[in-house]
Amino acid sequence: NIQKLGQQSLSKSGGAWLAQVRDEQDKFKCISIGEQQQQDHPLAGPLTEKIKQYQQSNFAGKQGVTTRVAVTSGSGGDELVVHTFAEKMDGPNQISGYWKATWTIGNIKLGAGDMSGRVQLHSCAYEEGNSHLVVDKEFPSTEVVEVSLKKGEKPTFEQGVMKQIMEWEMEILDLLATMNESGTAEHLKSIRRVLPITKTKMKWDVVAQRSVKTLKMTAPQAKSKVNYGS
Repeated sequence: NIQKLGQQSLSKSGGAWLAQVRDEQDKFKCISIGEQQQQDHPLAGPLTEKIKQYQQSNFAGKQGVTTRVAVTSGSGGDELVVHTFAEKMDGPNQISGYWKATWTIGNIKLGAGDMSGRVQLHSCAYEEGNSHLVVDKEFPSTEVVEVSLKKGEKPTFEQGVMKQIMEWEMEILDLLATMNESGTAEHLKSIRRVLPITKTKMKWDVVAQRSVKTLKMTAPQAKSKVNYGS
């Protein structure tokens, strides 16, 4: 749309705001380094392939999911910045969300280097309401060395980078599991109704609430095993 507007004669009078919009858009662009730059940096090519394989194994064949991978040059001479992005849009179920990660690798010497990162996650459920879950976590710089992810494979630095990415992303997944468990209970507790006679809120029992949840999950399985003909 911005490109179309730029071709119209009206863009002359609105050149200032259009330039501002383009500047803002450029800030969000993530363009992979070219083939020549990949050849100049020995890690860029192999690391890009590893990241693409990782994204493919996680999201291939999942409906409504789009992914993006880019490796760009960092501020330092040998610094690389890995950008990964995955987004899911599910209109029928009225949910959407994205997972955005930035990994910075630098100070690479003799199969070792420093790596830091940041993961931003945002999910939204908008069925009869609007519920958001937001995570923004930064990972401090840590040393990464050559490792082998598969038995019999030669240890490489890019595999060490992938191992660190998987460990940090697992921390995010564990955090989400904790938020889902505690957040659901706290939310339900906060919306308890006031009892009409005592004018107090109904007693909240986390153990009982979890028991009901377990029964709901197991009841269909138990029902399917009942022999109604006997």
